[in-house]
Amino acid sequence: MSAVNGCTTSATYIVASDLTPPAVDFTPIYTLDCGTNQATVQVVVSPTTNLKYYWDAFPAGVFITDRTKSFILGTEAGEYGVTVTNTVNGCKTTGVYQVVEGTLNTDFIPSVQFGYSPLGVTFLNTSTSSAGTGSMIGTWSYGNGSVLTNTYNSSGNSSVTPNTTYTAAGTYSVLLNVTKGKCKGSKIKIIVVEVPSKLEVPNVFTPNGDKVNDVFRLIAASLLEIEATIFDRWGNKVYEVTSGTGNIGWDGKNMFGKECPSGTYFYMIKAKGKDAQEYDLKGNVTLFR
Repeated sequence: MSAVNGCTTSATYIVASDLTPPAVDFTPIYTLDCGTNQATVQVVVSPTTNLKYYWDAFPAGVFITDRTKSFILGTEAGEYGVTVTNTVNGCKTTGVYQVVEGTLNTDFIPSVQFGYSPLGVTFLNTSTSSAGTGSMIGTWSYGNGSVLTNTYNSSGNSSVTPNTTYTAAGTYSVLLNVTKGKCKGSKIKIIVVEVPSKLEVPNVFTPNGDKVNDVFRLIAASLLEIEATIFDRWGNKVYEVTSGTGNIGWDGKNMFGKECPSGTYFYMIKAKGKDAQEYDLKGNVTLFR
């Protein structure tokens, strides 16, 4: 009502409430380094004022020291949920953050995996973890009774180079066990060792049927091929053989099955070892009856 003319009027005012919930930034997945570190789970919210936080952890038994901060330290893999409340308008937003456990890939490289005794082998640890930080413990079992435990820094380096020497022929299983925090892994690789090639020729034999030194037999090992020819003192060929193993012998008979008389005989032997060693031997052997 107006005091002048008695007329009245009215007006309507609209009061707008800010009902916009906080905008929570969903950051990437956090990765633990095999339990050797903590994941700092930080929530980024807009606006940045008048906010209240409350955290929940879904790994069983995980204790959160302070649920009301804008971040927590995740020590276990699992889901961490946060509810952010705008204290002015009461609007809420929930975000869930994933913390995953790191993985350990165990592997190594031997300098050689095949050779001839004595065979020296060094080993390079190429194990890696998904987070790529922190030290790891490697225990080497070389398969010949020798064991080494080594500590590797975050770059994979160690003050000791794993190595061993295989002095006997055989097949060896090399085992590497790696431990890094809660992660464990193992890897096996095979080392094959053979005896080096050898070829020795006796200088006398007695093919008299007493079963003692009755055969002119070569002392051979690790041969791929061998050719042997024997001649009498007049240069006549009395024996010839080719073998892939070196397991050959002359019983003192010529190529027609007739016994050769006592005397001196001459040989020419060519052979090649598995280790690429080549032999070209010439000499004589005495036959006694």
